[in-house]
Amino acid sequence: MPSTDPTRTEDRADFEDILEQGLSSPGITEALRAADTVTGDQLRAWALESRAAIAAAAIPEYRTYVELRSTRPRAAPSRLGNGLGALAVLVPALAAAAAAVFLVLGYGFRLLGVQQRLARGLQAAGWLAVAVATAAVLTGIVAVLVIAVRHRMARPASRDGARVAEARAAWQRALLERGVLPFLRHRIEEAGRPG
Repeated sequence: MPSTDPTRTEDRADFEDILEQGLSSPGITEALRAADTVTGDQLRAWALESRAAIAAAAIPEYRTYVELRSTRPRAAPSRLGNGLGALAVLVPALAAAAAAVFLVLGYGFRLLGVQQRLARGLQAAGWLAVAVATAAVLTGIVAVLVIAVRHRMARPASRDGARVAEARAAWQRALLERGVLPFLRHRIEEAGRPG
């Protein structure tokens, strides 16, 4: 965890957004107009050079944010559950249809007394299709349970995501109020002092 500068790669955009908020805030734009000795671009460049010092003003909030962000459990990917769900619907239906066709033909040939060898083969294939349909139904039940468990696991992840978002907002607020705005005001005052 960083000790002073919390501007990891993923946080640099946040820092720059907060800097833009500060530069466009009414107090700073008024001070810039009144000073007439420094521009917004100069202030932006100075702030980016002093990122570590500015960010240090909000380090407690940043540490909380990073800690929550790094310990948040990730929601499990649902691709497997979706695949199992599709199989749970298709396989039993196809296996049941195949079983019905094979068994009807097999027993039909047997009753008619024709093609006895083919009739036995069709009956065996029909009963095998019944076994596949049964196994697929059981797999479908497991798939439904897996999907239900994953959805239940996703709920705490959503709550944790809300906590991370709150911590991020608290860090950004502290960064603006205790870091960016005081820095900008100080640099405007400094630029306005007679040399």
